[in-house]
Amino acid sequence: MSNMIVTLATLGPLGFLPASGTFGSVVGFFCAFFIYHYSWYPIFVTAMLVAAFFIIRAALPHFTEEDPSAIIFDEFVGA
Repeated sequence: MSNMIVTLATLGPLGFLPASGTFGSVVGFFCAFFIYHYSWYPIFVTAMLVAAFFIIRAALPHFTEEDPSAIIFDEFVGA
């Protein structure tokens, strides 16, 4: 379970690349670009924001830094 949480929080290998926050934002932008036409888009964004809170909170104990740059799920969501 903890491995899955870390994988979600880092968006897999993207979180460990240089400029990982930029990659997270770009992936989030393209995902939003392709789904913003649907009527459920606001519900999806709200659910992702709530999920980001819990995913990042669960992943933080697995890192030694206070604000690890590898965690890019917040950039993906756009927070």
